[in-house]
Amino acid sequence: MPPDLLASYFTLAGNTVPVEDDRPSPTPFRDRVEAASRAGFTGFGLYYVDLVQVVERYGYAEMRAILASNGIKHLELDALQNWFTRGELRSQSDATRRLLLESAAQLGAYQIKAVGDFTHSSTVGEMSEAFDELCGEALAVGTRVGLEPCVSSNIETVDQAMQVVESAGHANGGLVLDIWHIVRGGTSYNEVRALPGERIFSVELNDGSAVPVGPKLEDTIRRRLFCGEGSFDVPAFIAAVQATGYRGYYGVELVSDVFRAMPLDVMAKRAFSTSIRQFPNGDRSD
Repeated sequence: MPPDLLASYFTLAGNTVPVEDDRPSPTPFRDRVEAASRAGFTGFGLYYVDLVQVVERYGYAEMRAILASNGIKHLELDALQNWFTRGELRSQSDATRRLLLESAAQLGAYQIKAVGDFTHSSTVGEMSEAFDELCGEALAVGTRVGLEPCVSSNIETVDQAMQVVESAGHANGGLVLDIWHIVRGGTSYNEVRALPGERIFSVELNDGSAVPVGPKLEDTIRRRLFCGEGSFDVPAFIAAVQATGYRGYYGVELVSDVFRAMPLDVMAKRAFSTSIRQFPNGDRSD
């Protein structure tokens, strides 16, 4: 039986570009959740910039009601940056951290996603110590922290992410495996297959061209493809993940200039159908 699928934030956020403008989604939270549910998703992602606006408009009680009435079982909060640094960047990060931790407690979020250092100025040792502290704070509010290897950061490969996670040693600290960053970061599917399944907290699906088009970051935030419409071997990636013993949900993270312009329901249904058919016995209808 195919697993639950989660609509990652940027899949249904509409006309907002990560990194470049980082503005809240122009589409109301309720509309996005309802579209995700109609398409078949049972999970939903919220990005910290958007989360500020959503909490102000709805409040936590109404947010919980909207998620529950649409059958959303899995919620992830995306993504904490600069949790390992100092100075003004750390001050800004700490404000986001407080919001994410409070929201995780109030909404029962499955996890908070964290990413590495895009300035490449932090060591693994510094990050491990900071990750240990972050996991402790997450544990106190009943959630976990998933560290996502990302191209262009100092945590680009699974091996680098595992160094941080294992050095910290918290059971509620683990990995987010996005096929995009696995392929573009040069991690093989055999390396994925060798991971301990209990350290994989979530998995993200998408597709892409055989080689990057333009700079890596631009390719990442503008040119992802629906599963099965690019050169990534998505079923082989899923098989490698499942070989670890992982049995959790799969996020669908589609970040693309083309997709941002699609009508919400069209995008949600196509994101779901193209992703679920990558699984054995998956629904193949559009």
